[in-house]
Amino acid sequence: MVLRVLFVATRGGEELAPDLRVEHTESARDALLGGIAVVVVGDLDALRDLRANPASPPVLVRTPDGDDAMALRALELGAADFVPVSADARSLALRIRGVLARQTEDRAHAVRLFPELSPTPVVRITADGRLAVANTAATELARVFATSIGELLPPDLDDIARDVLSRARPSAVIETQQGTRTLAWTFHPVSLLDAVHGYAVDITEQLLVEEHLRQSQKMDAIGHLAGGIAHDFNNLLTVIGANTALLQRTHPSEGLASIATAADRAAGLVRQLLAFSRQQVLQTRDLEINGTVINLLKMLELVVRQGVEVELDLADHPIWARADANMLDQILMNLVVNARDAMPGGGRLTISTSVLLLDEEDRRAMPDIAPGAYARVRVTDTGEGIPPELLPKVFDPFFTTKEVGKGTGLGLATVFGIVKQHAGAIAVTSEVGRGTTFSLLLPAARETRLISEDALPVFAVTEPEPAAASVLVVEDEDDVRVLITTILESEGYRVRALESGAEALAWLAATTESFDLLLTDMAMPGGVTGRQLAAKMVLARPGVRVLYASGFIDDAMAHEERLEAGVNFLQKPFTPATLLACVRACLTSSPR
Repeated sequence: MVLRVLFVATRGGEELAPDLRVEHTESARDALLGGIAVVVVGDLDALRDLRANPASPPVLVRTPDGDDAMALRALELGAADFVPVSADARSLALRIRGVLARQTEDRAHAVRLFPELSPTPVVRITADGRLAVANTAATELARVFATSIGELLPPDLDDIARDVLSRARPSAVIETQQGTRTLAWTFHPVSLLDAVHGYAVDITEQLLVEEHLRQSQKMDAIGHLAGGIAHDFNNLLTVIGANTALLQRTHPSEGLASIATAADRAAGLVRQLLAFSRQQVLQTRDLEINGTVINLLKMLELVVRQGVEVELDLADHPIWARADANMLDQILMNLVVNARDAMPGGGRLTISTSVLLLDEEDRRAMPDIAPGAYARVRVTDTGEGIPPELLPKVFDPFFTTKEVGKGTGLGLATVFGIVKQHAGAIAVTSEVGRGTTFSLLLPAARETRLISEDALPVFAVTEPEPAAASVLVVEDEDDVRVLITTILESEGYRVRALESGAEALAWLAATTESFDLLLTDMAMPGGVTGRQLAAKMVLARPGVRVLYASGFIDDAMAHEERLEAGVNFLQKPFTPATLLACVRACLTSSPR
């Protein structure tokens, strides 16, 4: 092997040795250092220029005979060694080889030290695949896993070492399993030692976060699909259900009653789809969780079977959360029914409450929710439990372990959607034969004041004179718009019907015609939502009442369409009686 030696600002050296090829240059700044093994200089200025380059090779300084001061100064400036100018070729070659040998030894020493000093678990594997040494971090890792380092390593180490050394490139990531933990290994060649170094990283938490993200993305995708289907079905069911109710007034029959019943059941399924897809309109307020559980207890006793004992383990202080009361009841009812079905032979069902403070560290396990205080509700049963392979699927829509016809598979999917819409989280733990626990987290309310039902706006029961009331209906679905107009006009209301928010605003700007009530769909095409339309209508016509109607909201409006308690809202699908009751109640409520 021929080594290149560069002489800078000094002559000679042409006859050093056959394996040392000498090159000359007049300036260190102009020198091309790629592939140079050692640089020989004749003055300190060249040394300084070379040492300013972090990638420069080792430098040997030729000093005047007897000039010890220059020799010492050269070493202070970073020279690898010095040699008198009068030294013959043989002595100069020996000094150059000494510099190269020390550099090689320094590199080998650094390579030997690095694994021991690294906080990452590192092992050295010989070329034939034997474990030679392990650093302190690797030893500690084996101690934590209560096993030997050899058990942590991947199999076929001889093949791995041979491949890495022959290609002089690191290996691909190799994963090994140790109980419930996953280690990722990479092996790097160390040619100076004719060995490879293996580096281990515990990626268990990373894999959990990735799986959580994949599950969340899957649920979001299904939710978008479910929400879109539910929106169209809601409009269809509104037309079917309301027209059936109108026909029943004049032509009652078992056939129409059967249609009405089927429409109601379909509407229930649609509501579950909307809850799962997080596209229901929330009417949130401060709720005291302990009181909510106690108030629901009587209803819970109606759904649990004989032989199931219900226990409450409530916190000894009030726990407040900002939530939709009806949806929270739906969550608890679904979880209780699920627990009941898991105990066909009886057992114990426990509902507990507490406050949980999540910090940044906790977010590794639950990355979808923000740090802070959460109201926690746990529903625990002593039933059959859920097999480990089924646990990741329990919140999937239409997944059920029940017999055909015994369940839709939307119960827990509905719970999941409602919880996510509340910016909360839900988790499940289970052991086959010993039971299951569902843990619900809802963001704690900032204000823990008591909000009683008496304090909420209520609808007056006095009916206005229909003939004196005019209603502006804004609905993009033709059949629904015609249906609402027909029902209201049949009761004597004066109705103007428009098909979009943009059309309603144009009409408003072009007329001084007054009206008493705006009945608007929340989600409409054309760039003007029901909330935006109502805000402009109220400014232009002070005193007008607003009644929102919707079956869902889309993601673009999800952040602004949380309705506070008391807002006038009509859920689709609706019956003629429900529509008329809401209109009457809205007309007698205070303007918003």
